[in-house]
Amino acid sequence: MKIQEQMYEFMYRKDKLQNKLLFFCIIFYIIYLQIAKTKYAVLPFEIISKYSFPFFLLYIFSCILLTSKEKVMISRESIRIQKYFLIFCYYDKHIEMRKIRKILFRKFLTKEHIFVCPLFDNAYSNLIFQVDMNGEEDKAYYFGKFLDRQKFLEIMQSIKTVVEGTQILFLYY
Repeated sequence: MKIQEQMYEFMYRKDKLQNKLLFFCIIFYIIYLQIAKTKYAVLPFEIISKYSFPFFLLYIFSCILLTSKEKVMISRESIRIQKYFLIFCYYDKHIEMRKIRKILFRKFLTKEHIFVCPLFDNAYSNLIFQVDMNGEEDKAYYFGKFLDRQKFLEIMQSIKTVVEGTQILFLYY
């Protein structure tokens, strides 16, 4: 009897959010420049725009990074997490199923959320995989910025069906 390999793939895209966020960033930057030009009339406009533009680019970069797509692929042996910046994969991690201790759904702040968190309440909702690192401290891997409970339950259901019939046990929160 041959065991059929099941593989689930969840792609989490936030294109609509990304378009709105970029639009609002550009509008806020234009408003900021107009206010700075009228309030600080002593300084030339070129100096104001020259020093504020790098901060604007940093903010745009973090917004695009926060709203770019993420992918999790679930198979019987491992879970693979991929994160993209535009079309480039900047994070690719394989996690063995037998090393997973806990799977959590929690609001948790990561380094990608520093500039955008004040704008959104659910910006740092994440699916967290806590992995045993053989004697060292456990390591946590994050997936799904702006993840909602319904998508979390869908991913957990697919993990349960893949792991069914094996000796792999871990906690769900």
